[in-house]
Amino acid sequence: MPGTAVPPLQHATNLPLVTSLKQHVSALSVVRNVTEVAALDRAAEYIETTLTAMGYQVQSQWFETRGVRVRNLAVVISAASRSPVVVVGAHYDSAHDTPGADDNASGVAGLLEIARAMRSIQQASLKHELHLVFFVNEEPPFFRTQQMGSYRYAEALSRNNRAVEAMFSLEMLGYFCDEPGCQQYPFPMSIAFPDKGNFIAFVGNLDSRALTRRVVKSFRTHAAIPSEGVSAPAFIPGIDFSDQLCFWHFGFPAVMVTDTSFMRYAHYHKPTDTPEKLDYGRMGMVVEALGHVIHEMCM
Repeated sequence: MPGTAVPPLQHATNLPLVTSLKQHVSALSVVRNVTEVAALDRAAEYIETTLTAMGYQVQSQWFETRGVRVRNLAVVISAASRSPVVVVGAHYDSAHDTPGADDNASGVAGLLEIARAMRSIQQASLKHELHLVFFVNEEPPFFRTQQMGSYRYAEALSRNNRAVEAMFSLEMLGYFCDEPGCQQYPFPMSIAFPDKGNFIAFVGNLDSRALTRRVVKSFRTHAAIPSEGVSAPAFIPGIDFSDQLCFWHFGFPAVMVTDTSFMRYAHYHKPTDTPEKLDYGRMGMVVEALGHVIHEMCM
């Protein structure tokens, strides 16, 4: 991957950003899925209220699953002309019986703060339309089915003949570990990557390798936190474990941005995935740099 994996300097922490990230994660960290519909609806309402307070108009993509009406929420920042779109997404549901602080309140919190950072951009200067999307139904039993919110959104883009320049799936952004051996990998990645989980990862399939390299290069230009990137066959465990899978299905280039989930986080899909486990300072560094990357991608 291009650029330097470990930045030479650490920048000052953006304290307002850190405070906002912690607030979002705390507000969202309850069991929220179609078996806990009221909590799922409250999460959607929190996202909508937060975006509306930023001055955005929020679009809802409703559909029914298992007799329950659910929705994706989206903010669209238009470009000067109809062109390929950039999609940044994070799922807001949690797995069964977990409050899902890292999985995936952290991704939602990051996307909300990226939305805040995007408020000042001039639409007339954008080359690519920007879609900020909060997906429902990423978790089992809907994973790998057409009931995933990201499948419904990618399908709609394809049906409307919209090309996608890039899709970012924000999947668990908040947990880091510094002890040797705390980071695991599927074979053969353990040969090439560090054994400390102090980095953020960019993961693409082979068809998205050009995008993965482009994103990693941009991120390393702006980031104050280590990063790693990989493009690999989707059959390797973990490569397709989020909403980028659905965009790949429709032939769209997509990368997952992740703290590597269960490969370093012992509380994955457990009741112990709670807000105090997360490192909001390093999470803030990731989100701040991602804002720059996404802005560059749209120009």
